[in-house]
Formats: sequence, structure tokens, C-alpha cells
Amino acid sequence: MAKVVWGSADGSSDQAVALLWQQLQQLGWLSTSERRFVLHIAPTPGRSIAVETARSLTQWLQRCMPERCIEIIDAGAQAAQWEPLRVIDIAQQPRFCVDAACLRGGAQVPELWLESFTLITIVAIAPDTRLRISAALAAQAGLLDVGEGRDVDVIYEAHRLVPADVAIACGTVICGDPASGHWWAASQDTVSLDAALASAAGEQPAALPHLRHLAKHELTTLVPEHIGDHPARLQGYLAPGWLTQLRRVAIGASYIARMLTDDITRAAHNLNRAPDFIRRRFPRLASVWRLTA
Repeated sequence: MAKVVWGSADGSSDQAVALLWQQLQQLGWLSTSERRFVLHIAPTPGRSIAVETARSLTQWLQRCMPERCIEIIDAGAQAAQWEPLRVIDIAQQPRFCVDAACLRGGAQVPELWLESFTLITIVAIAPDTRLRISAALAAQAGLLDVGEGRDVDVIYEAHRLVPADVAIACGTVICGDPASGHWWAASQDTVSLDAALASAAGEQPAALPHLRHLAKHELTTLVPEHIGDHPARLQGYLAPGWLTQLRRVAIGASYIARMLTDDITRAAHNLNRAPDFIRRRFPRLASVWRLTA
């Protein structure tokens, strides 16, 4: 069973988050054989909390594991903000096309994923009218470059192609209210982490569109083992269910329209090539065609 480790703080968060890092080390999640750690900070509305969490983890790693090389992926920051750490600009990296069953044309994976490293994704969760809640799985999807595809298909392929070794979600107990206290949740399984966050926010995990979609493709753990104290209820993180249903209908209709347009374009292109194909494969038939035309 997948584990989700929780931490919370009513006042100063330094001690609580340091305790979380110790717990992750004791579980072996940070004690990997890889010397290279890459911290991915997701560009969500509450990014400032994720940045604070990433800085705390960076300082802890530098103090307790000085042999580790730490690099940063942070699309919302300038390189100078993370000095002396190296910032990786994913947008400028070469990409390689990988076949993806759910995405027409495949997925463009950054060159970084051909290298060896431990990926730690840090995301401040937020309401999302497409998914009801945007958390670790949605953060992973931002690393892929895809031409056409539904958001839930991109999330599935990102979970398969560019998964985090450890995912850390963070936020305030009441969305947008720092006075309500802070919390953190970490897991080696992003599906279990998103499921735990949905439950903590007051919703059944299977009711979320992306978790329901993932369950169609693979065996998932939607009831993880919880470790540590977590808030009784996360408030304000779920977008209204009726609004999400409307968005899903609109997304589905838009996707079908794009696919039909693409299919018609491809069919017209193939029909235009038909005369050349007939001349090459059936020269006699082509000559008769020219005589009768």
C-alpha cells in the first residue's frame, strides 16, 4: 500500500517541515543512490508556498547530505533567484518524441529525462475547474509538450513517462489564508497523493476526472496509508462540481471537433495522393484512365 506522509503547523513552519524531511529520510525516500537531485516547482497560483518548501528542503539537503548535487526546475523564476543552485530551463531543452497511446502524434519529452537523477516535484495545490483540484498529477503534466490531446490523457502519459520519485504537496488549511496554518503531504506515488488530497478536501477520489481516467488504464491505490498528523479538512480547494461537469463537456466537444478536423484534413491529403499512387502501382490502368478521361 502506498504511503502518504503528512505534516502541519499552526505557527512557525520551520520545525514542522524539518520533521517532515527527517521522516522522508527515515523512510528511505531521500536516501537514494543518485547524487543528483532535481527539484521541480510547479507554476500554480500558490507558488510562493511551494518555493518556501523547496528552499527548506534545499537547505536541509545541503546540511544533511552535502554530497548531493541539487538543481531546480522553476518556470516562474529567474536563475538569479536560486543562486548558487543551477536552474534548468526545460523550455529551452531539446525534446524527443515518444509514442503515447493516448496522444495523437506522441509526447515531446525533455532531454533531461535521458539522464539519471532523482526528481522531487513540489506543488502548492489549488482549485481547478477542469479537475476540481490541481495537485501533483497536474504538475507532472506540465513537463510534457503535446500538440493535441485531452488534459486527462496528458496527465496519464506524464504519469507514465515523467513521474516524480517523490511528490510533495503543500498549502494552507483554508485556501489562501496563511493564518489558518500550513500543511504538507508527501508520497512516492502521485496517484495516492492526489487521492489523499481529494479525501482531505472532502471529496471521493474516484469523483475526480483525472483519477477516474487513470483507473481505466491501470490499477490504482485510492486509499493510501496515512503517516503523521494531517488537517481534519482542507477548505476551499475544490472547484464546484457542476462547473467541472460543464468544463468536461466543453473539453470533450472541443477535442472531438479538433480530431474531426484533423481526420478530414488527412483524408483530403490522402485522396490528393491517389492519382500518383495509381500511376506507380498500376501503370496500365493509369494509361487507360488517361485515354478515357
